[in-house]
Amino acid sequence: MKKKIGTLAAMFLICAFCIAIVEPTAAARTKMVDKGSIKGTDPDIGYYKFSWVTYQKGTSYIKIKSYLYMGFINYSIKTTFVIQKLSKTKIKLTTYMNGKKIDTTYGYTKLTAARFYWREFRPEMLSI
Repeated sequence: MKKKIGTLAAMFLICAFCIAIVEPTAAARTKMVDKGSIKGTDPDIGYYKFSWVTYQKGTSYIKIKSYLYMGFINYSIKTTFVIQKLSKTKIKLTTYMNGKKIDTTYGYTKLTAARFYWREFRPEMLSI
């Protein structure tokens, strides 16, 4: 009987330890934080629609999936931007167009990737 109680206590401690390790990683799940679309007309491309969805994982990872449709030439472009905070002052922006990596840019900022998105990237993206 004492062996069973000791075994059960050991199993309980192991389960509690595993939950303590897994719980912080569960908080870093990817979640949608922003989405929207803009429609308009342009003299060069005619009717256009730009839409985007932004996902966040923690404060150091942002992924923006965007889609631009140009009606006059009947053409669409899918673009994905990934913003990653690499260190205390270094940030990385990777751009994919139609699934292919086309550019990687590094910069220096004290902002987290999430704050960089809201204060710098998003206003610039919407001003185009």
